[in-house]
Amino acid sequence: MPAFRFVFYTWLCTVCLYPLAVMTGDVLTRSTTELHLFLPLLAGAVVLGLPGLLLGWITFRWLFGGRLSPALQYTVWSAGILLLIAGTIALLARPGLTLTGEDERFTLPLFAAAAFVLLLRYPYFREIPITEY
Repeated sequence: MPAFRFVFYTWLCTVCLYPLAVMTGDVLTRSTTELHLFLPLLAGAVVLGLPGLLLGWITFRWLFGGRLSPALQYTVWSAGILLLIAGTIALLARPGLTLTGEDERFTLPLFAAAAFVLLLRYPYFREIPITEY
């Protein structure tokens, strides 16, 4: 159970941080932000992030059955999570998605939020008992 809880809390932190990251990016690049977008961004992150939660947990369980060092396991899992986010965006987004203009406004903060949360969650990963993998 601690393994799923770890993955769930990591996902939840990323989902909650995503709207703030979009708004921070707006303030830094446009000098304005649209506060009425907070709840739609949060709801969209929850709904579109559910496949990521499931795939992240499956990847976590599959990866940690091996004999890699904990730091290497976490590094590989973190890279896998970022690739899962890219894959989810590629599958669920519109066909002509590019990382310019409005697309960049919403996709880059997602990767920034995920990477930041993954860095912050590493100490909690080390506390999971090995038998829970």
